[in-house]
Amino acid sequence: MFNLYKELFLKERNFIIISLFLLIFLTLVFNPKLAMVYGLFIMVIYICKRDYNFPIKLNTVPSNTFQSWMKAGMFYVLFLIISFLFTLFLQFTAFLKIESLSSVMEVLENIGSTMPILAGSKILSVLAFGLIIPPIETVAWGYMTQFLARIFNVNTKRFGLPLILIMVIMSAAFSWFHLQAKGINNTALLLTFVFMMISLYMIFKYREFESATYLHIINNLLAVLHAVGWI
Repeated sequence: MFNLYKELFLKERNFIIISLFLLIFLTLVFNPKLAMVYGLFIMVIYICKRDYNFPIKLNTVPSNTFQSWMKAGMFYVLFLIISFLFTLFLQFTAFLKIESLSSVMEVLENIGSTMPILAGSKILSVLAFGLIIPPIETVAWGYMTQFLARIFNVNTKRFGLPLILIMVIMSAAFSWFHLQAKGINNTALLLTFVFMMISLYMIFKYREFESATYLHIINNLLAVLHAVGWI
C-alpha cells in the first residue's frame, strides 16, 4: 500500500497528473474554492520543476520507504513535544494569548479545526485532507522555499542563519495561508508554524520530500480522524 502511494504521489512523472485528477474530482463533488487553491499549488510545482533545476527534487530515494516512515514518526513525536513546550513558554511570557496544551488530543483538536468536513462526508474528508493534500502542500512549500533561497543566494545544504530566516518566513506564510483559508485560532496558528519549520528542516536535512510528506500524512490523518470523531 505504501509503495503504491509512493509511486502515485512521490514520483515526478505521476505527481502532477494524479494530483490534478483528484483536484478535479474535489471541484466537481465538494469544494471548488479549496480545489482551486491547491490547483495553484500544483501549477507552482510544475513551473518550479520545469524551469528551475533545484537541488532537492520530487524523485525519492529507492527502497527507503520504511526508513522514511520511521523518520516521519520520530519527527511527529518531536513536533508534539515542541508544541507543548512552545505553548507553555508563550503562555508564561504572555507574548500571545494562547491556550496551553495538556494532551495529544488537544493538539489534534487544534489542528483538526483547520480541516472542514467536505460536503458532510467523513470518509472523503479523511481521504482529501489525510492523503491528497499533504503531498501537494509539502512539495509546493519545499519548492517555494528553494526558490526563495535561490533569489537570496542562500546555501540550502548548511543550516546557517540565512536558511533559518527563510524557513521562518515560509513557515509564517504557511500559517498565514491556513489563517486566511480556514480561520484558525492562535494555538492552531502556532502549531502550523512549528509543523512547517520541522517539515522544511526534514526536506533540507535529508535532501528529499518523502519523509516530510509522510510526516504531513501522519499529522493530517490523525487530526482529521479526530475532527470527524473517529479517534
